[in-house]
Amino acid sequence: MDAMIHPSTWSVQAVRWSVSLHTVALVVQLAAMLVFLSGRPEGFLAHSTNAWIVLTLGALQLLAVLACSPARSDRFYALTALVIVTAEALEVYLGLSGLRFAHVTLAMIIWAFALTLLIRTITALWAVGRMSG
Repeated sequence: MDAMIHPSTWSVQAVRWSVSLHTVALVVQLAAMLVFLSGRPEGFLAHSTNAWIVLTLGALQLLAVLACSPARSDRFYALTALVIVTAEALEVYLGLSGLRFAHVTLAMIIWAFALTLLIRTITALWAVGRMSG
C-alpha cells in the first residue's frame, strides 16, 4: 500500500478529525439553539459564539481535505467541504442580518452536506485502510 494513502498518515488523520470535530460543533450549535428556544437566553449567546467555531472548523475541514491526496483526488470531498464552508459563511451573514427563515433553511442544508461528508469519510476506503492492491 502506498504511504500516501495509508490510514495512519497525518493528512488522513487530519481529514477524519476535522470532519468529526466539525460535526460535533454542529451538534453543539443545534443544542444551543434548542436551549434558546426553550426560553433560556444564554442559549442564543452560545449559539452566536459557536457559529464562529463552526465556521472556523469548516475552513479547517476544507484545508484538511485539500491537504489529503486521496480525499482531494475524489472531487466529492473537496467540493462538499467548499460548499459547507461557503454556506456557513453565508449562514453567519444571514443570522447577523436577521433573516431567520433563510438562516434556518441554510442550516438544514449544511447539516445534510456535513452528515454526508462525515458518512463518506467514515466509510472511505482510503480513510479506513481497506485499499485494494
